[in-house]
Amino acid sequence: MSHEFSEAEVKTQQPLETVSFSKPGELVLSQLGIKTVASLSTNISLWEFAHYEAIKNWSMYKPKPNASNLEQVKHYLKIFHHLCELEAWEKACRLIRLTIPHTKELHEQLGIWGYYSEQIELYSIILNKLNLDLDCFWLNGLGNAYAHKGKPNLAIDYYEEQLNIAREINNHKAEALAHSGLGWVYVNCIEEFDKALFHYQQQLKISLEIGDQQMEGRSLYGLGSIYNMISIVNYQVSMQYHKNSLAIAQEINDTSIQYNALGGIAANYINMGEPSQAIKYIQLQLNTVDKNLENYQLCNTLNNLASTYILLEDYDNAMNSLQKALKIINAISNRQLEAKILHTLGCLYIYVEKQYKAAINCFNSALIINNQTGSKLDAALNRANLAYCYGCLKDHQKAIDESKQVMLIADEISSENLRGLALAMLANTYWHQGKCIWGLLLIVRSMLIVPPWKNANSKITLKITIRTISQNLRQLLICCPKS
Repeated sequence: MSHEFSEAEVKTQQPLETVSFSKPGELVLSQLGIKTVASLSTNISLWEFAHYEAIKNWSMYKPKPNASNLEQVKHYLKIFHHLCELEAWEKACRLIRLTIPHTKELHEQLGIWGYYSEQIELYSIILNKLNLDLDCFWLNGLGNAYAHKGKPNLAIDYYEEQLNIAREINNHKAEALAHSGLGWVYVNCIEEFDKALFHYQQQLKISLEIGDQQMEGRSLYGLGSIYNMISIVNYQVSMQYHKNSLAIAQEINDTSIQYNALGGIAANYINMGEPSQAIKYIQLQLNTVDKNLENYQLCNTLNNLASTYILLEDYDNAMNSLQKALKIINAISNRQLEAKILHTLGCLYIYVEKQYKAAINCFNSALIINNQTGSKLDAALNRANLAYCYGCLKDHQKAIDESKQVMLIADEISSENLRGLALAMLANTYWHQGKCIWGLLLIVRSMLIVPPWKNANSKITLKITIRTISQNLRQLLICCPKS
């Protein structure tokens, strides 16, 4: 979900790398029109003087070379807040819409780095301060940030508000993006596929009406993602949507849509039980990385590559991909993506010589990040794998506790996938307790809720559970009383 509103009046493409810092304490941002204290009228109040002085001081800030991404842009965020205190709303808006070298606009880049709380703070301050077109822009950002923080109901509220305003001011692009955001939340957060389908269809309809091929490509990708999740009979429909999206992306040379479409095709092949075909498309993704999202997409692709290699039981290549991803993630400090890589590494440890304690360390580290970023779905997946590891180590109470936590999150966000995974982990625990009949009943219930072909995460966890049960089927005859 990206932000592109051509109608918004306050916008500059001036990159931050071209902004110069001349005299000590004097911030030279001519395009923003920010004045220094020396150039201001003597009639300003002490309160105003203090804020301009703070702007001057923050202009002198020099982050350390190895500082985190947030630390690198800390001074811009501080200046933004001082401008808002001065009610210099246009200047504040222009500042957070400047671009950093090889990134998106500053406010959007915060989300790419995983700093959703910081995004929410910016959007909440500047909302309702300029014009309705820009309000659509900020509402879209709020919806996106809350969706990624695991608060889908709040995300829906903001997208619905954006949709209403967009219709009121006849901003068709903003309307289409609101539908896109709603579609994403309904399919990825609360699994209401009918509603998600409706919103992506509305996005496609609007994109065709206004002749926006970029929007059309995005909507086709969204539709493909839904059909890939609904059921096995829709995989070919999903594949066609993704291929159509890819064709448009190639026609308009949009590497971001091309990247997503290739990932969608790979996901189709994984769910169709053809991970070797998926590998080909994931590798193609490496050639279509968006220069503005280079490190993020490289990391994400290497992580997906590792997950697919795990499905192929090619553990050496999986580890090589993860090691490359970890090197990049240490440089870009994206906490949410770091958690995903740790999750995949934990899954790899489970497969390789059943290194459950090493896997537990990975899942716990990922879980700490999940709790910091508010990623409830990712937290649940890590807890599900912790439950599996504890079950295999015969630490039954911890396994049951983690499974219950997964079930609580499943109820909170209405996720059938998580319910199925929680049952699968309980099945594993019961099996290791010698309660074979209960274990088999739970795994059957789990597979009815989440078929192994439904998504990559359920495939991995269920495959591990089924493998454990399959290897010990003879124990069933010992565990079960004879009739």
